[in-house]
Amino acid sequence: MHHALLIDEVLQLIFDHCVALPKSEPRWTLCQLARCCKAWKDPALDRLWSRIDGMAPLVSLLQRGEQGTTDNASVSPAFHAYAARVKAISHPTRFSIPGVDELATVMPRLEAVTLSFHGCMVPSAWILSDRLRRIAVNIGPARDPQTVIDRSNAAASYLEQATLRALDLQTLHIRGRMTESLNCAVAGLTQLRSLTIYANCFLTCETLAAVANFPRLQSLAIHASGIPHADFADALSRSGAPCFPALEDLEIRASGSLLATVIEHMPARVLTKLRAEVDRSPRGPGYLKGVFEMLSHKMSESMSELLIEDLTEFEDLDTSLRPHVSPEWYPLSLLAPLAGLKDLRQFAIVSMLAPALTDADLERMGKWWPALQHLNLGTFDVDYLPPDWPVQMTPAALPAVAKFLPHLESLALPILPIDLVATTGIPPASASEAVVPQQTALRSMTIGDVHDAAACAPALVKALLATFPSLRTVECPAHEVTERFAAVQLC
Repeated sequence: MHHALLIDEVLQLIFDHCVALPKSEPRWTLCQLARCCKAWKDPALDRLWSRIDGMAPLVSLLQRGEQGTTDNASVSPAFHAYAARVKAISHPTRFSIPGVDELATVMPRLEAVTLSFHGCMVPSAWILSDRLRRIAVNIGPARDPQTVIDRSNAAASYLEQATLRALDLQTLHIRGRMTESLNCAVAGLTQLRSLTIYANCFLTCETLAAVANFPRLQSLAIHASGIPHADFADALSRSGAPCFPALEDLEIRASGSLLATVIEHMPARVLTKLRAEVDRSPRGPGYLKGVFEMLSHKMSESMSELLIEDLTEFEDLDTSLRPHVSPEWYPLSLLAPLAGLKDLRQFAIVSMLAPALTDADLERMGKWWPALQHLNLGTFDVDYLPPDWPVQMTPAALPAVAKFLPHLESLALPILPIDLVATTGIPPASASEAVVPQQTALRSMTIGDVHDAAACAPALVKALLATFPSLRTVECPAHEVTERFAAVQLC
């Protein structure tokens, strides 16, 4: 054996590379390495057992009773040796092993636990450790509503125990039904740094207000559509504590009024990323102007990413407004307050309806955000777009992007792809128009669907590469376009 392989740092790097191998190769490779020599056995087994799915690998090490059952399972030294290597485990099913369930802790080095469906009912010995840092709970559905409630209450009991045992618990992810006890358990986890709650209407106003006071919380993702903004504001006023004092990354699904209340109470110069999924509004997005003004005033020195996903569909709009709403659908005048976010690197408006932005508006955006790297203004779904919805952007937007957004790396624009194809066959009116401005930073572009894609693909790909020669990825529902682009890249 080469002496370099006996250097621990080198050996650890090699084994870490083996763990990163695709599919099933890591487990097979680590098994072989563990059998090579004594020097490699422990580091290979540590990685092989570091993460396990379910308790089957550990249960296979138990000494069974005379009938092969686990009722009289004997906990052997081998079981303890391998259980001590486990750092992450997932439990998708419920089980009971009396010979083991009575232990205080099965896996003393356990750092991450994932419970899903019946796995929420696993005995605490299998899911508790002083080293716990990450917990994920998926309550899941069931035919019997009481089963869901029992799972949620069991998860609450587990979190209460984990709070007492795991002082370094930092991350919690909850999906599904939250009972009152689970809401209370979450409200007590004040040490968390990252929290995700996808519980629809089961997240209570009191829990959200308690979470807002967590002193170390840096990342939050929540579905809070069922929480009235006035009730949340009242709950905050009763607590008297700072609102999200350390929050840097916020992902929230809520009404526009609740979003405004949250932003209003946040401290200045802390939030860096906001992804807001706003509920359907029959009167359009004009109510967001106040939110944008607050963001510009409070987060001008900190915010780098802003994504607005509007769930409103054309059918949701007030019938009296439909003929006139398109000019008010995210025009530049609504976005103007965001000009104060000078350090913005990523901006997106995701909507089934195209924003009322023009080619000239991209020039303004380039002046607002000179360092912008990612821009997503959506793409057209031709089959969904209302017949009378105006198409504001034209192929002239691409030269505008090239000229005024020199650092852009990814782009999605609401330009009808057929317009791009049409312009490639039009000769320039003057010599100045013959020079196509190029932008060499763009690597990824998303475009809408293309009718008669087989015929249009060559011209479309040519038009894109003429302006963005460094493109590496084109996403398009028409596979003929992506295949044509891939073929050109290989040439």
